[in-house]
Amino acid sequence: MPRSEGARWYLWLVLVCVAGSALPVVWILTHDLHAVPTGDAFYFHYQAKYIADGRGWFINPYSGLPHQPLGPSAEHPPLWILVLAFADTIGITSYPAQLFFACAIGAGAVFCTGLAAREVGGRRVGLVAAVVAAVYPNYWIN
Repeated sequence: MPRSEGARWYLWLVLVCVAGSALPVVWILTHDLHAVPTGDAFYFHYQAKYIADGRGWFINPYSGLPHQPLGPSAEHPPLWILVLAFADTIGITSYPAQLFFACAIGAGAVFCTGLAAREVGGRRVGLVAAVVAAVYPNYWIN
């Protein structure tokens, strides 16, 4: 494969990642820019903030509310909480900023999907898999 064909394939893959991120980014800008996290988003955001602030590992974020005992919680898997705690540690502290951070991680997941599919089935399969991943709601809805 000539060098320019490989570079062109990566350019297409990057364009798919950017296009796949457009809808979630527009949604954040139009609906979630001033939103307050509720439900699972509240849980993830504030539990990560507790970890980043050094207030304890996996403390129930509802503990800060009146009449709630302070204690550990394992209601959700820990990896995403740790990713958000890392984001909080490097200065990505607000809820909308963490949503944009999640969009970047989603674009990275689409990119990796394209690379993996390329290894298995070739260039065309890699791009098709990346497009499918970019529009697949479970990749970006959360």
